[in-house]
Amino acid sequence: MKVFFKVLVVALFAAIIGLAGCDRQRLSDRNKSAEAINVQKDAPIPVLLPTVAEVVLKKGEPKSGRLTAIDGKQLKIEGSGRTATVAIADVEKVTFKGDIQYSSNVKMPIRGEDKSSTSDRETWSEIPLSDFTLQDPKTGAAKVKLTASGVVTDKILGIQTATHLVFVVDKMSFNSTSGKMTIEVLKFERQGN
Repeated sequence: MKVFFKVLVVALFAAIIGLAGCDRQRLSDRNKSAEAINVQKDAPIPVLLPTVAEVVLKKGEPKSGRLTAIDGKQLKIEGSGRTATVAIADVEKVTFKGDIQYSSNVKMPIRGEDKSSTSDRETWSEIPLSDFTLQDPKTGAAKVKLTASGVVTDKILGIQTATHLVFVVDKMSFNSTSGKMTIEVLKFERQGN
């Protein structure tokens, strides 16, 4: 009987050690998953700017043309063979219209068609101006990081994983005092999805 108890104690001890090792492995796997989410969370979101921008100023006449540069202090707009530089503090909003240049098939509404059936509007707020990058003014390719914005983390991950969508900027507004911007985007589905 003493041998049986000794064997039982050794077996229980071995089982406890084995279970503890499995638990450590699961914790390690969870930490790796959390790190992967953090990497995704920091990834910028690709967006497209239509070819024509109208810059509505706080004072003065609006300016129209292609947005060619934007940074924390100013933006540049090119139209009619001229380039105008405007301080962000002087801009009420920038609205976009015109075509987008996109190399893959995007299901876009026909002009005059009700946009609500093919697109969805979303507002991304409190984005630091430094987190918006205009990559190619000719094609309107840009990217925006939402990690330091007012957008909830779960929503950011949803936006980043929505590979079936294309985000087209419809409107931008700026708060030059805080150095932040708000972007309204239209979501379009890629064809074939």
